[in-house]
Formats: sequence, structure tokens, C-alpha cells
Amino acid sequence: YSPRYTRFFVEDIEGVPVDFVLSGNVTGSDGDGFDKRDSGVMKLTSSNTYGGKSATEGMTRVHGGTLLLDNTEGSATGKSRVEVTGGNVLGGIGRTGGLADSPNATLNLTGNDTGYAVLHPGTINETTGAHLAGTLTAGSVDQSCATAFNNRSELKISVCDKGLVDCLSVYGKVTIAADADTKITLVADGLEPSQVKGGTYTILSATEGIEGEFAAVDAPKGWRVNKVTE
Repeated sequence: YSPRYTRFFVEDIEGVPVDFVLSGNVTGSDGDGFDKRDSGVMKLTSSNTYGGKSATEGMTRVHGGTLLLDNTEGSATGKSRVEVTGGNVLGGIGRTGGLADSPNATLNLTGNDTGYAVLHPGTINETTGAHLAGTLTAGSVDQSCATAFNNRSELKISVCDKGLVDCLSVYGKVTIAADADTKITLVADGLEPSQVKGGTYTILSATEGIEGEFAAVDAPKGWRVNKVTE
């Protein structure tokens, strides 16, 4: 069996914050996959049902630009494992994985010489292009979705007005590769860094714990970041 990938080539159109919104349901035979290409921003807003044959077939691959998961039910990436490669971004305020019949659904970020593989929760306003802070969820109470930050991977977090902040919420275990080039990047979005008030923010949670630590934290000048875990 050779899995089939539906490839979406989404160009970056000047002046258009979100280049393509796919609101329909993406289906396929067991093991079929989804491949995001080119430099544009694509948004998925529905629950999809493709993928799931095995851990290596029927993947969702972010091989170009930005893919936003903004579904309100089910899994935007169907039953599949998700792979983000160097120089590309996965974001959104929806869910990946978590379907009861998708035990192979995992989330993996692995960069390369092209750049970091970036996970940036939150979404983009389709009209203004403003970042909207929010939580991206991996897995559910029905099925965990192990998440791995491998070499040259990045968790990007926007702190927005009124104390709103991005977060990655994982049902399952988060693994951060040891002795690897990994980092957290904190940015002030829509306000000056000096306007961000001090406080305790949850930016990453995992029901089965977090193994490892990010090698670095990049933050605006003047910010002092203290790690607090429970």
C-alpha cells in the first residue's frame, strides 16, 4: 500500500493575512495524507477524517508556510500524525488528534538548515492580520497525542493585550530533545514589550508530564523570565 497525499500549494498573497481557508471536510482512505506546501497561510476550520493507517503513513505534513488549525470539534488533522519541518509553522486555536480511533496521532517538530520548525498557538484575524491569542490542543480525553520538540524546534508564544497569552495544551506526554537546539520565543503582539505586565502565564501543559527542557528562551529586552512549574 502506498499512501496518497493531497498536496495544497498555497502562495503568500501580498496584503492577504490568510491566503486560503478550507472549511470543508477532508476525507480519504485509511492511510491517506495531507501535505501543506508553498509559503502562504492556510487555515483548516473543520473536523477531518483522513489518515490513521500507521505511525508513518497518512501523515499531515507542514512542508511550507503556515498551517492554522481552527476547528471547533473533532480533529483538524484527522487521525494522522503531524510533522512540521524547518522554516514552517503550525498554529491555531483548534485541535489535532484526539479521536478515539487514532492511536497513531502524534505531533512532531523537527527543523533543519532551512530554519526552526515552529509551533505558534493562536490564530490570525483574516481581515486585519492581527494575532489572536489562544490555545492549540493536541489530543483529548479519548486519545492522547504525544508531542515531540526535536532538534531546531521552537515554541513561539505571543503575549497580547489584556493579558491574553498563547498556550499549547497536550493530552499525553511532551518530550523536548536533550542536547538539542530548541527554544521558546516570547513576543509582545499588538503592544510594546514594556506594556506587558508581570505575572504567571501557562504556556505549555501536558497531562502525562514534560520530559526535558528547552535549551533557550528568547524574550524582548527588559523582560525577566523565571521558570515556574507545578
